[in-house]
Amino acid sequence: MLVDNFMKKTVDNIAVNPNVALSVWKDKTGYQFKGTAKIETSGANFENGKEMVLKANPKRNPKGVVIVNVDSIFSTSPGPEAGKKLE
Repeated sequence: MLVDNFMKKTVDNIAVNPNVALSVWKDKTGYQFKGTAKIETSGANFENGKEMVLKANPKRNPKGVVIVNVDSIFSTSPGPEAGKKLE
């Protein structure tokens, strides 16, 4: 789940094409997650995301959450496994 605080362009893009790829890394370890996204502006997911953000920064105004249904995960870590689809 990603919380929409300043994601107008991202939200607009998801409305046109829900296929997404997200990359995360720490130090030299990285992963890319591919899947489909949907925007939720109410309900349990939104309330949970809103609560997390407001705890960290009460001045924020979360507009929604992006929920990604992950279809595949790839290694983006340097080395011979880079780009390999993980099982």
